[in-house]
Amino acid sequence: MSRIVIGLGLCLLAVGFSETSWATELRVVSLNTKQLPSSPQRVERLVGLLRLLADRSFDHHLVALQEFYFNPVTDKHLLKTLVAAVQDKYEIFTGVPWHGKPEHDRYKAKLGGSGLTLLVRKDLKVLSRHAEPWRKAVFMDDIAQKGFLRVTLGLPGGQRLHLVAVHLNAMFPGRDYADLLKNLTFGVKTLPEELFLGEVVQRDQINQLAQHLETLPAGDTQLLLGDFNVISTREYPEHPFLTMPIRQCYRRMLERLKAVDLWAVLHPGMDEPGFTIDPSLNPMAFQVPKSLRLLYPDKTRIDYFLLRDPANTLRPLGLEVAFSSIVPFPNGEGFVSDHFGLLGRFAY
Repeated sequence: MSRIVIGLGLCLLAVGFSETSWATELRVVSLNTKQLPSSPQRVERLVGLLRLLADRSFDHHLVALQEFYFNPVTDKHLLKTLVAAVQDKYEIFTGVPWHGKPEHDRYKAKLGGSGLTLLVRKDLKVLSRHAEPWRKAVFMDDIAQKGFLRVTLGLPGGQRLHLVAVHLNAMFPGRDYADLLKNLTFGVKTLPEELFLGEVVQRDQINQLAQHLETLPAGDTQLLLGDFNVISTREYPEHPFLTMPIRQCYRRMLERLKAVDLWAVLHPGMDEPGFTIDPSLNPMAFQVPKSLRLLYPDKTRIDYFLLRDPANTLRPLGLEVAFSSIVPFPNGEGFVSDHFGLLGRFAY
């Protein structure tokens, strides 16, 4: 089924290109920054990222950041540094403020909000902004305050582009997996229910996102990007997790959002798998516990650019893995995140 979706995407992206004048390039970046309060080298990595954003050579038009949390008290200096670094180039949009349950109030000062931030270059025309928290979340994501953040842009030809930064619930339970899998026998249908709670909640979150997108004008262009925490199955056609409910997540995400996976469209072969979580290259990346290796692959593509473009407003020129190099820190060097990011280029 995923091949059909990808093939349809190729057809959709090919329609009308010869009749359209593509004059302007749009460069779009997405990155999960892993700025949780307990993240290793948090401040050093943040300073390294801010240096990249402030560099004159960093001239991308749109930047979508996830897990970009700030402690509003202790991080005042870093917040000022962020604003100073980008205010000449970008307008800053953030997701919903803290809206946690009373029992989670102790995290309020540490997180501050949804962790979603969109940087929009000031030469672009912003028409509106909208942000929502997820109505359901589980595991640590019930505290992490994720959701989606939309900024609508007016393009020169009068078209509208809805840029939506997304961060879905994690697939994994936030606990030791050994107890869950102690009596697990592959080939049987009975599996610990908690293993699939993340998938169930993701489905609800995707429905919530789709319901919002359906309120937008039908002919508008929608570019969804961010950490979807949905494992792309096309890189693992033989992996055992295909026998599990998780197998359906990738296909269902594309169908429900009525969008195409741009990495699959622009990289139809497997020469460039586009892994954004790869512990063999990035020691910060999440390593799947041994008890779950038969359920989940170790290297995964969970960050996406998803495009819905009925009017062929955007022409995808390329999509590549970004933020995959070691950068200088105040005292040393390292990766800015456990994720690699994505850089997309479009003509419009």
